[in-house]
Amino acid sequence: MKITREKLHDIFGVVFLAIGLIILIGLLSKESIGKFGGMVQLVYSMTFGDKISFTIPLFFFIEGYFFIKTKPPLKHAKNFIIFFILSAVLSSSVGVYQYGKNSEYFNIEEHSYGNLMGSIGFYGSKYFIEYLGYAGSVISLTALFVIILMFVFDFRVMQMLHFISYPFVRTFKLIIRLYSAFRKYLARKRFEKELRKKQE
Repeated sequence: MKITREKLHDIFGVVFLAIGLIILIGLLSKESIGKFGGMVQLVYSMTFGDKISFTIPLFFFIEGYFFIKTKPPLKHAKNFIIFFILSAVLSSSVGVYQYGKNSEYFNIEEHSYGNLMGSIGFYGSKYFIEYLGYAGSVISLTALFVIILMFVFDFRVMQMLHFISYPFVRTFKLIIRLYSAFRKYLARKRFEKELRKKQE
């Protein structure tokens, strides 16, 4: 049987989907996948922590779909870069958040960072705090998150601002219309009152 390029892509796609599903099950219940559950635990403790590491099976699912759809290599590279930076930003945000609650966090919690944010999240947030402080870290991580969203959903900053401001603008316009209608109502009432006085 000849293995064509399309069939090879299908094989890789199925493999990636299967790996993603196994990792997802391992994140939900380590006991359900035997010894591989220990490997899953090692992966998330060395990377992004047990919560943010749900991006790992998501990455495998997306990659599996892209393989089946025979997307070009550049798409796979873009997926990996977005996945890695997004996961690193989210796991680092956990560390910055913990520091915001307790400024001694990096001194007293170093032994337990693995499950919560993984090595990448721990050291990433630690260096962010060290070089930029709490406020600078929050601003930088937020900016990185917005940039990632721009790549994922392919939109401009003005489009995002328009989307965010739309309900507020509509509410403000509604208030203006109601206020204008109320003023017209009062003006009409005054006019009718003055007209009645003149008629009397």
